[in-house]
Amino acid sequence: NEYGIASPSIQRMNLGYKLEQPLPLGNGVLLTPSAGWMYQDYQFNNGSLNRFWGEYGIDLHASLYQPIPFRNQTWEIDQLLHLTKFSLGLRCTEQLSGDSLINLPEVHPEVENLNLSPLDLLDYRNSELINEKKLIRLGWENYLLAKWDGVNKTLVSMRTYSDLCSAKTPENDEGDFLYSDIAINPSFWVSLSMRHKVDLSSG
Repeated sequence: NEYGIASPSIQRMNLGYKLEQPLPLGNGVLLTPSAGWMYQDYQFNNGSLNRFWGEYGIDLHASLYQPIPFRNQTWEIDQLLHLTKFSLGLRCTEQLSGDSLINLPEVHPEVENLNLSPLDLLDYRNSELINEKKLIRLGWENYLLAKWDGVNKTLVSMRTYSDLCSAKTPENDEGDFLYSDIAINPSFWVSLSMRHKVDLSSG
């Protein structure tokens, strides 16, 4: 803390498991239902805490592509391909059993996350920050790919995601976010990336 006093040591274990089954629907459309579980156990000086999470979700992806006849010897391009993807993801995360971790010392303090937030239960690096939620994520991705000597490389990528949290609690008020990023890589020796994230509720 601010006085230099360290909290007692904590032993923790996270055990997670996920099942998913992609189902091709034809014409670039893919439906993927999934289910995941996570068990958390914390052992510290004056006792122990544990909790068990469950999550189910479904993803719908649609992809379109367009070859572009273009050749440039300087930038080492034989052919271009424009790929666009649309996605809809739903995740419902619930605590199935166990204790509340309100009294657990901060293992990882919660800070403003300027990156795209994790969607799946098992993607949280700092698992103390997991809360119950119902989240809908809309996505739109665009990629401009180039081929040279039979090898593909991404010249430009643009991604936009909108997170709509339909089940907010006092512990989980993450807000509704709009996230966008763009990366430009015309060659292996030059790269430019930009990122933007805004809370749609507060601006």
